[in-house]
Amino acid sequence: MKNFSPGVFDQVVSHCRSAINHEVGGLLVGEFTDNAVNVMGAIPALAASEQTANVTFTHEVWDEALDAIDTDFPGLRIVGWYHSHPRFGVFMSNYDQFIQENFFLDPRMPALVIDPISGDGGVFHFIDGSVQPTDTFTIEPVSDDEQLRITKEIKRNEG
Repeated sequence: MKNFSPGVFDQVVSHCRSAINHEVGGLLVGEFTDNAVNVMGAIPALAASEQTANVTFTHEVWDEALDAIDTDFPGLRIVGWYHSHPRFGVFMSNYDQFIQENFFLDPRMPALVIDPISGDGGVFHFIDGSVQPTDTFTIEPVSDDEQLRITKEIKRNEG
């Protein structure tokens, strides 16, 4: 996996675990070295259009990200992105590949995919012109008790 500053990967995992009924996502910020990326921060895409099976980075997401970089991460840049696939597994859908191919063209820019329910994750990059998996990992999956608590909170907020 890429180099993550302390706490950043945990922040990404927490954001992915915060919603189990739809995808969430965000941007990774940091710096590039010759053939690698150092991820030094994450910006959750709170203004994204989040649906059951995809997440869309709206113009508002990009504007908020650029403002956050200026204020919270001066001197850094967007180096990749992440999103969750709750209950879907770890892969890059056609829509995910579209996002990677149109917004994250540098081969060093990772796409991090996490299934918070199963606890599986993966990193994807451009390799020989196509988006390919390059690393896999596991996290602590969302527990049954936590799923129940989150589901009750969602119903309470919707009701």
